[in-house]
Amino acid sequence: VCVFVNTQNDAITNAEATINFPNDLLSAVSVSQSNSIFSLWVQPVTVSNGDGTVMFNGGLPTPGYTGGSGKILTAVFKVKKSGKALLNFSSASVRANDGKGTDILSSAGTAQFTLGEVVPTAPAEPQPGGGARRHGRAGRRSAWA
Repeated sequence: VCVFVNTQNDAITNAEATINFPNDLLSAVSVSQSNSIFSLWVQPVTVSNGDGTVMFNGGLPTPGYTGGSGKILTAVFKVKKSGKALLNFSSASVRANDGKGTDILSSAGTAQFTLGEVVPTAPAEPQPGGGARRHGRAGRRSAWA
């Protein structure tokens, strides 16, 4: 799951949010800040599979960021069981580079995924010549923008 910000032509210097996910259906495996528009993190990104949350608070110095698809982070989830998974923001703010930190967030998106059956991956079988063949399918992972 990739989290992006659209500043609608306003310069921003900070964003923070709590992303909720159904922990009965999904488990957060990893979170990456690689290629993020933010270079400063007020606190480390935290994940709670028990609470079903991913929390972040990042920023960057003046002049800030202006643009339509500023990547903040990428979270990878493992599917635990089939169902409909809704990811949403329970709290979020995007602060303008106006010297006051004015919250200019006008809307926060949601994403819904239909999760199929999780089929375990069978062990690899040695093949002549050193190759390996896999049977079955690995658990599914999804991304949203």
